[in-house]
Amino acid sequence: MHTTCVSFVDFDMIDNIIPISGEKLSQVDRQFLNEFKLAFNDRYCRHGCNQCIAACPHHLPVSTMMRYAYYYVCQGKEKDAIQKYARLNEWNGSHCFGCDAPCLESCPYGVNVQANLIQAHSLLTLV
Repeated sequence: MHTTCVSFVDFDMIDNIIPISGEKLSQVDRQFLNEFKLAFNDRYCRHGCNQCIAACPHHLPVSTMMRYAYYYVCQGKEKDAIQKYARLNEWNGSHCFGCDAPCLESCPYGVNVQANLIQAHSLLTLV
């Protein structure tokens, strides 16, 4: 095994996935994934990329903050995401409001970093 899916919630999910491991994708599946890539490529912050951090005047942990928003929105782990975000203390998306956003030019994937961090901050802050 060279990858894991940490979002498995029970052993039934493992039992359903293991049999398809190693199967070749059908042309329909390849087309779907290609369309998905075209639709979401500039909306997905690659974990660990961090190209934009050097451009950020606040050196925010961009991919970490976007990952917490993903936990909240896509995995239904709202409480966990909010708690993790709170531990960032002053390194949060509040700095993005009114910022000149030099991060926008530094993302090699065209992700609107500022808009995503503002959205993440709005989702993950209880105040």
